[in-house]
Amino acid sequence: MKSLLRRLVSILGITTILFGSSNWSAPAVTVQAAKEYAPSSVTIAGSLQSEIGCAGDWDPACAASHLAYDANDDIWQAAWSLPPDGYIYKAALNDSWDGNYGLHAALNGANIPLTLAANASVKFYYDDATHWVTDNHSSVIVTVPGSFQSELGCSGDWDPGCLRTWLKDPSGSGTYSLETTALPAGTYEAKAAINESWDENYGANGAPGGADIIFTVPTDHAKVAFRYNPGSHVLEIQAGHGADNNVEWDGLRHDSRSLLYRTPGGAVPAETAVKIRFRTFHKDVSAVKLRVFDLNTNAQALYSMDLAASGVSCYQTGLEGEQCDYYETSLANAAPNNLWYRFLVTDGTKTVYYADNTPALDGGLGAPSDQVVDNSFALMVYDPKFTTPKWSQNAIIYQIFPDRFRNGTKSNDPKSGMAQYDDPAIFLPWGSLPEGYCRNYADGSTNCPWRFDTTPPESSPTKENPRGRDYFGGDLKGVTDKLDYLKNLGVTVIYFNPIFDAQSNHRYDTADYTRIDPALGTLKDFTKLTTEAQNRGIRIVLDGVFNHLSSDSSFFDRYHHYTTLGACEVAASSWRTWFTFRPPSPSEPSPCVPAAPGGNDTYYDGWFSFDSIPVINKSNPAV
Repeated sequence: MKSLLRRLVSILGITTILFGSSNWSAPAVTVQAAKEYAPSSVTIAGSLQSEIGCAGDWDPACAASHLAYDANDDIWQAAWSLPPDGYIYKAALNDSWDGNYGLHAALNGANIPLTLAANASVKFYYDDATHWVTDNHSSVIVTVPGSFQSELGCSGDWDPGCLRTWLKDPSGSGTYSLETTALPAGTYEAKAAINESWDENYGANGAPGGADIIFTVPTDHAKVAFRYNPGSHVLEIQAGHGADNNVEWDGLRHDSRSLLYRTPGGAVPAETAVKIRFRTFHKDVSAVKLRVFDLNTNAQALYSMDLAASGVSCYQTGLEGEQCDYYETSLANAAPNNLWYRFLVTDGTKTVYYADNTPALDGGLGAPSDQVVDNSFALMVYDPKFTTPKWSQNAIIYQIFPDRFRNGTKSNDPKSGMAQYDDPAIFLPWGSLPEGYCRNYADGSTNCPWRFDTTPPESSPTKENPRGRDYFGGDLKGVTDKLDYLKNLGVTVIYFNPIFDAQSNHRYDTADYTRIDPALGTLKDFTKLTTEAQNRGIRIVLDGVFNHLSSDSSFFDRYHHYTTLGACEVAASSWRTWFTFRPPSPSEPSPCVPAAPGGNDTYYDGWFSFDSIPVINKSNPAV
């Protein structure tokens, strides 16, 4: 409850050539530019050093086990003869253990095992771009010689010894890979070669000494991915984007403020169909779905989006060399409604989610994520018969959060310790800093410790956060007292945050819509305020949140603060059908009784998943 209250307060002609079976799940190694800070030396340090001329083992500064940097290959490498034995080693940079890499290219990683059954010449490699260190007995050393190599910095083409086209496997997945965007548009040929030699090579379909593999790069600097399976010897080459169980984030785009992506734009009258579009790189994904949450029905729906345009401009600076696809679907919008939408983008086994790029839900561009982020885009559908009142068209509106404006009557001030949810209220002196004022401070965890709680919540153990429970005593009389001040400012409308009886300082968790919150005053105080405001030509607008109720209300009574039989605590409650109960997710509690003994409908739908404000079931006639 505490964490949710804090959240409420802080409220789109690529050619793909595939040879053999496709398995693109391993992370690809990308051709990278030269690094600004290269090591001055790389040492193979481990239990083998005494066998290759060092005075002892595990010496990061032994020159006898230094690798040599090959500028043509951009790889550190050396070979030594070793007797049969089991060895372990790492790569130490700059004759020191301060920077060393082990298994899976991990900094300070585990030792790399090397087992030799007989005397052998062992060649070691270190790639400073990926920090992968390996040898030709522990790994398959596979390069891709072909007609494109000179474009990647090799001195010539068809050179199996050029390690600039070395396929690597730092993660140990068993698939060796390389990605590049350095090739000009054109058609090329390639093969797979083992141990930097033509002695063992594989062509199309993994055939030993087989035919050259032909691939076409559709545009300059299009992505080309090479994958080699040492079991089947199949080299797969994918030029451009395609079916690889990977969604390219840079190609994803939706902008709710752009007519390219949403037509018509903005709020629309009922019975106006709206086209929603989403962009991906050309042939990069297998499906795009639109997830829409309908506030009228309090339910979600998934719509498959159709491919509307393929292999066209991406219409974005920086992607001039790419081609994109656009997916589209249409929402009918028969009735006035508030719709919230986001996207699910799939390529094979991979799904990426795309939603608004800020929790402020202010529309515009979105952002992709690997996990669901429910920052949906808003689509408002209004009654076409509605017209904006003339008084509001040029109004000067002053918004008031009642508790923080002015304390006009101290007798109705909230008291520290008052029961609300599972988090007692606190009353603070006027002018002091509110609880959680530092929630957006970068140094908050150091300089903003909890002031009012000896047992901080697990969600924020060091940095104080808002919890909606701190009060300063502002009330309706305080506003009435300052109406002349507001009139002198030119204010013509006062917009109030909720003022009805509630269990938090923001009062969006209304408990009783028929009663002014006692901490703000009485109906008499409200009547006086509206009368005095009207006398000064000031209108009053209330924020009414009529689609949910507080979980700490007599209607729901999750926390057993009332004598009434709330919907959460008794299945036979007359208010049970006002709300939607369901089984909890693995991360949710079971605070409510089930509809029937042994049932699992012990949780409920909350507005935007806030457990403090269960949604009212508007399909119920009684509601």
